[in-house]
Amino acid sequence: HLAILKGDWESTKAFLDNDPSALTTKITVLGQTALHVAAVGSQWKLVEKLAQLMPPNMLTELDLMGCTCLHYVALGGSGSVDAGKALVAKNSSLTQITDFKGFTPLIYSITSTICKEMVWYLVLNTTD
Repeated sequence: HLAILKGDWESTKAFLDNDPSALTTKITVLGQTALHVAAVGSQWKLVEKLAQLMPPNMLTELDLMGCTCLHYVALGGSGSVDAGKALVAKNSSLTQITDFKGFTPLIYSITSTICKEMVWYLVLNTTD
């Protein structure tokens, strides 16, 4: 998953082409998928590209903290809004999913305060 953390799309894509199951497999001790790893590493363009490859239901996959990829994207700064929009466009239920403490991605973005545009986007797309 180092290629993902570095934002190296060519290496990531080559690896996924060789092993397509790696796209949806949990690859860290925290139970994170490649999509989670890209979001935690603030690799927003990679998040967008991986989301395009994944089936919509896999975007709701939780890690051991109970977080979807969107929870981590919601914490992000510049560039994270496009990644968030790509995720929500593919699966609109992502905005409603809570972590194990009951927090939605909107709550994460409000507490982060790094990107007000993300807060507003999630306010407009979260119904609960």
